[in-house]
Amino acid sequence: MLNIDGSYGEGGGQLLRTSLSLSCLLRLPFRIVNLRLKRPKPGLQPQHLTAVLAAQQIASAQVEGAQLNSTSLSFAPATIIGGHFDFDVSRIAPSAGSTSLILQTILPPLGFAPDPCTIVLKGGTHVPFSPVFEYIQQVFLPSLASLGVDASIQIRKAGFYPVGGGEIEAKVNPVEALTAPGQVSRGALTEVSCTSLVSRLPISIAQRQMQAMVSSLKSVREVNQQAVLELPSPGPGTCAFALARCEGTLAGFSSLGKRGKPAEQVGAEAAQALNSFLASGADLDLHLADQLLLWLVLSNGRFQARVQQVTQHLLTNLWVIQQFLSARVEILGELGQPGLLQGEGVGFGT
Repeated sequence: MLNIDGSYGEGGGQLLRTSLSLSCLLRLPFRIVNLRLKRPKPGLQPQHLTAVLAAQQIASAQVEGAQLNSTSLSFAPATIIGGHFDFDVSRIAPSAGSTSLILQTILPPLGFAPDPCTIVLKGGTHVPFSPVFEYIQQVFLPSLASLGVDASIQIRKAGFYPVGGGEIEAKVNPVEALTAPGQVSRGALTEVSCTSLVSRLPISIAQRQMQAMVSSLKSVREVNQQAVLELPSPGPGTCAFALARCEGTLAGFSSLGKRGKPAEQVGAEAAQALNSFLASGADLDLHLADQLLLWLVLSNGRFQARVQQVTQHLLTNLWVIQQFLSARVEILGELGQPGLLQGEGVGFGT
């Protein structure tokens, strides 16, 4: 059984999520202590506990310590199964726990399940410190598709912080082969699209967000597509999302509204984040590098990409991956500065 120190590096939930993913894939038991020790609320919160219980179900695992606020956990998986799954954060406690992060936890083992899978996830879809639904749908999953992953996602209801109650459905087909991308090259910007959405608030707020996004992007590129949406949701909320489609990569940037935050600020934040990425010359945006890292390590072949920023999140994720796998991967560059991610995948499943 591997022993993982959950306080290493960033000391957040990513250590747990990556450990669960790899444990299921490799059928390798682990024990993690000091869970989320560096967070304001240490231990397992509803989102993390839901991810544990989801991984337990799909891998028929033996688990100890799966309780709210627990700071240690033992997880011993058996065989991965496919089929239909339904996971709801509110079964643990009322929460806007991120459906995106739960999906990212179970997607690697489900990708290598023997049968196609359908997953219904209920919780937060547009919450702080988590990829929003549009990012998963328009950036993360299409980026995985270029590696050989066949997965799609749809939204039924939005779930904003703090109410949650959103619902998404994901479909995953068995992976035939994961092929490393070699030298990743962003290439020229080909298209910019913007989405502005609201739930249980006047549509004029979404329109103001859109106007601010488009205005802030004028110096970079004409916005090719604009979508102003009103989504059903149990609670109020707003989101602005800007997508950059380049010749070789995708990048996405979001901003969430909150009480007292002007709609113009929400829209401008998303646009300014896109502008910063384009000015950086990086191939992978600020968050995509650490979200793709596990899949790159599992793939077959070499990879190299310029990352917008070497984050503690990225470094911590690499550390926990290397506890499970002898991955020949390195991250060059100073923390908080642009860097280079390069290595060779282990060719899992081949």
